[in-house]
Amino acid sequence: MRSTQLDRPFFRQASKLLILLLLAAALWLGWRGNWMEAGALVVVAAGGAAFIYIDPRLPSVFSLLFLLAGTVNAAGYIYTLWKQPYVFDEGVHAFTTFTVCAAIGWWYLRSRSSLPRPLRIVAVVAAIGLVLGIAWELFEWAIGIVGDWGDTLLDLAMDMVGAVAAGLFCVWAGRAAARR
Repeated sequence: MRSTQLDRPFFRQASKLLILLLLAAALWLGWRGNWMEAGALVVVAAGGAAFIYIDPRLPSVFSLLFLLAGTVNAAGYIYTLWKQPYVFDEGVHAFTTFTVCAAIGWWYLRSRSSLPRPLRIVAVVAAIGLVLGIAWELFEWAIGIVGDWGDTLLDLAMDMVGAVAAGLFCVWAGRAAARR
């Protein structure tokens, strides 16, 4: 299953450009002595390169989404944007979960011989998003960066928003691929 709408040369070229920008920013941060931040950007760039070169069967839009989500997360880490009122943290929860769940949902659809019912696709992808969100909140708790219960529940709600959006995206992408 492959959707040409999701696999355009523009997405691959934009991903490669973003990798170069991330590596340039990492060099600049390293030159300034910010080694942890530079390392975070190198990890994001390496992950993006892995998406592009290791699994070229995954449509290129997922490489770009992964890199954008990684860049936004790294920016939050570098500039401590997580401490800002809800807007940044909650938006990143939704977008990152959307990105990861859309890719997992695509792999799920690709493994099927026929397109499952839309509600099943959304339910599977949303369940994956909930599990990933809970795992992330447990990780935050383990390293001591969890806010109060209200923050945790809002984070999980935003994870679910991203996961449901990813499920709907997968329904659209699966239908688009089935038409080809």
